[in-house]
Amino acid sequence: MLGKWINKEKEPKCIHKYNFIKTQDSENFKTGQMGTASFYKCEKCGKEKIEYKYNNDININPWNM
Repeated sequence: MLGKWINKEKEPKCIHKYNFIKTQDSENFKTGQMGTASFYKCEKCGKEKIEYKYNNDININPWNM
């Protein structure tokens, strides 16, 4: 068991280079925010990353310019 742990430490660390996979709609029901979720995957190790962007640019009060 100790040998496996030592071998893992000797492996080089992956410097992630993410490639875009897909985008889909996202909604946070607790806060009522709408937006998009973008999915990325590392081309070397296969680690996935999700990035959320919410549409907070909509202004409810038209007189607040």
